Amino acid sequence: MLGLEAHEEGEANALSTYPRRLAIVTGASRRRGIGATVCRALAQAGVDIFFTHWSPYDRRMPWGAEEDEPAHLQRQVQALGARCEHLRIDLGIADAPQRIIRAVQTQ
Repeated sequence: MLGLEAHEEGEANALSTYPRRLAIVTGASRRRGIGATVCRALAQAGVDIFFTHWSPYDRRMPWGAEEDEPAHLQRQVQALGARCEHLRIDLGIADAPQRIIRAVQTQ
């Protein structure tokens, strides 16, 4: 599981020998959006990140979609020393929360 268990024995962990915390951040699809800012701030604080994004929503908005932003944000978070995964998901579907938790558990 991403960030929910201690690192494997012998694996280097520069931040501590204790299990890392994990934050699930929804709506991190734009470079200058709140979700991306939260992801970066948490990563700087030593928290691993799992974020969601849904660019079809952004495409309908005046600001438009930044299709490459999820991969860019993932690289930024990893450069800060945090583990990071993301999932493209429509939070408007009924089982979105369950899908997110399953995705986190399989990372």
